[in-house]
Amino acid sequence: MGSNRGLALVTALMVLSFLAVIGAALLSTTTIDTTIGINHRIRTQLTFLAEAGLEDARESLRARVEARIAADPAVRTLTEGITAVLRDHAGADGTLAASRDPAVLLDAAATDDVRFLDAVAFPSGEAAIGTYTVLLRNDTADGASSATDTNEIVTILSIARIGASTKTVEIDVMKGRFPDLPAALTLGGGVADDAFGPGRSGAFRVDGTDAGGGPPAHGVGVVDAASADAVSDDIAVDPPVRGFAYCGAGTAFPASCVTDGPDVENVGTLMDARLRTPEGLERLATSIAGNATHQACPTGNWGSPEAPSVTVTGGDCAMRGAGHGLLLVRGSLVMERNARWRGLVVVMDDAACVTTGPPAGRHWTVSFADGARIDGGLFVANTGGDGSALADVCVDAAGSGGIRFDTDAIRNAAAGLPFHPIAWREF
Repeated sequence: MGSNRGLALVTALMVLSFLAVIGAALLSTTTIDTTIGINHRIRTQLTFLAEAGLEDARESLRARVEARIAADPAVRTLTEGITAVLRDHAGADGTLAASRDPAVLLDAAATDDVRFLDAVAFPSGEAAIGTYTVLLRNDTADGASSATDTNEIVTILSIARIGASTKTVEIDVMKGRFPDLPAALTLGGGVADDAFGPGRSGAFRVDGTDAGGGPPAHGVGVVDAASADAVSDDIAVDPPVRGFAYCGAGTAFPASCVTDGPDVENVGTLMDARLRTPEGLERLATSIAGNATHQACPTGNWGSPEAPSVTVTGGDCAMRGAGHGLLLVRGSLVMERNARWRGLVVVMDDAACVTTGPPAGRHWTVSFADGARIDGGLFVANTGGDGSALADVCVDAAGSGGIRFDTDAIRNAAAGLPFHPIAWREF
C-alpha cells in the first residue's frame, strides 16, 4: 500500500479553496446587493427631488403670472400673463429650448434659457441630498420652443441631481380657474315664468359692459329660448319698464337699451360644457373647495384685492359686509343690505324654487336686498334635478344695487387657484 502522508493537507487545501470560492461569491453578491440598494435609493431620491422641484415651480409660476398681470397694464389676460413669463425665460434668442437632455439644459453654453429655478438645494441646509433645476417651455400644441401661449397650458421640466446622477420629470400644467362667463348674470338652469324678479326700486342694474376694459358680455345669459322669453317678459311687466337697466353686448347703454329692450340672451351654446351638467359643476366645485381659504358664509370684510379669498359655504348663505375673490355657495344666496362682493360668485343650490305665496315660504336661488352689489360676475345653477340635467333657478332682484361685469375682478378672483398637472412624463 502507498503512503497516505500529505493527504490531510491536500484535503484541507481543497476545503479551504472551496470555502474561499463560496466566500468570494457571497462577498460579490453582498457588494452587488449593496450597489443595487444604493442605486435604488438614489433613483428614489432623484424622483422625489424632481417632484419637489415641480411643486415649487407650480406655486412660483402662479405667483409670477399674477405678478406680471398686476404690474403691466398691457398684460391683462391669463394667456398674456403666461406669455410674459415664458418670454422672461426665453433668453436673448426669444425661443425656449426643446431638448430634454440634462447635459444640454444644464450647460449655459448650449442654451441661453433663463432657468426658472436654478440649482435649489433640497432639503435646504447642510442636510441637502441634492439639487433641482427647473425650466419652462410651451406645451406641444403651441410648440415647445414658442414663447407665446394660446391655451393656458405650459410645460415644467425639473432636473434632479445627486452627485453625478440626474433624473428628469416633465409635466404639463393648466391654471385652475372657473370657465369664462358669457354674461354678467349667467343663469345655468331654466327660468320659468315669474321666476325672475327684476329690480323694482328703479336702481337695480345688470350691466355687461366690461369695467375691466375688455369686450362687453351680455347682461343676462340663459340656457334656452324659453328662459330668455320668460326673463324678458318678467322685466317688461315691472313698472316702470326696466329694460334700460339690463344692458350688455346685445345693446348699447343707455339709448339702445331703451329702444331695444333688455339684453337677455340665450347663451346655452356659448357656455363651457362643464357649466351645463350637474357632474361638470360638481367637478368644478370639488376643485375650488380643495383650495378654499375660508369655509363659511361671508359676514364681514372677506379677503382683499391683494389677497383675494377662495370661500366655500356648506349651505345657504346670507352674505353681509364686503368681500373679494371667489365665492362658491352650496345653497341659496341672500345678498343682504349693502353687501358687496368684488370677484366671481358661483351659486349651486339644490332646492326647488318657490316664488309665490307667503313671503316666509318662498325660496329664491339668489336674492338681492337694497344696495347689494357684485362687481365681477354671477353664475347661478340648481343641481337638485334628476342628476342628468340642471333644475330651474329663480332670482329676486327686487332691491337696489346690481351686477357690473368686470373681467379684472373675475381674473383676480382665481389668483389663489394653482396650476394643476394634466400630463406627466419621466425620462
